[in-house]
Amino acid sequence: MLTPGRASPELRRLYARYGVASAAFVTAWNPQSEPADDAANATAQIALRAALATHGCTALEAFGADVTGRWPGEPSLLAMGLAESDAIALGRRFRQNAILIAGPDAVPRLVLLR
Repeated sequence: MLTPGRASPELRRLYARYGVASAAFVTAWNPQSEPADDAANATAQIALRAALATHGCTALEAFGADVTGRWPGEPSLLAMGLAESDAIALGRRFRQNAILIAGPDAVPRLVLLR
């Protein structure tokens, strides 16, 4: 589990496995927190995966969950080695309110995009 502000040993292991020093947790589901139907969300997620491939990073299946339970969880991707500027650009392109970014310290931080 990735928690903003808390170092992730699991993420460090993934860094070593994939030979990277950064990652981004992103989704294309429910742009701007407006619920979309499953077909639209799935199509957007496929487009996000394709966009990540053009950046040459490995995208691992993930799941974003609201720990408060107020918002349903969403299929997400953990993009290994994605540069912060590229992650922000993709988050904006897919109209997300926020993304998680982690640098070499493996401490995720929330980046608000709106």
